Amino acid sequence: MKKRKRTYITEIFIVILLIFLSVFIIDGKKFYTISNDEILEHNEDLLYQSMPTAKNVELLLNKDFNHTSLYIYKLDDTYAVFSYNKSLFLNRSILNSYTYQLKDLKEYKITVSNQIYDNNFSISSVNNQIEVENNAKRNKSLPLNLINITVTVLIIISVYFVGNKLVKDNKKDE
Repeated sequence: MKKRKRTYITEIFIVILLIFLSVFIIDGKKFYTISNDEILEHNEDLLYQSMPTAKNVELLLNKDFNHTSLYIYKLDDTYAVFSYNKSLFLNRSILNSYTYQLKDLKEYKITVSNQIYDNNFSISSVNNQIEVENNAKRNKSLPLNLINITVTVLIIISVYFVGNKLVKDNKKDE
């Protein structure tokens, strides 16, 4: 009886662990620590830590591109650019890059890679209007993630059937 219960608990633990690992792998192998609702607050904290003398902080752009969020701020006479990768499953993000004290945005380029896309942003400022062009390409991690999912599902199924066989064998022995 105890051995069967221990086997069942181990089986459940392994399945939960494999599900967690597969979600972690699919989601870009990153821990998303910032809630999407707290991003603006997080940005302002970073801005005031980096530039404590900044008086006029203004959000010029907040735009989402292919699981990437782009934030552009104007601080007095300089600019700051934040990029965040969004989780595919959770309402959370992770800071990918942060650049501040940019004197102008006539032509600023940034590359941001996430779980699915490699985004190449070209940011320009014309007459105080921010324009963002994005050339996105699918990256090569998607096929690898699909292979990882397939292997994980096969492992989960095999653990399930092996666990069921052990439980049935233990019942026969009793």
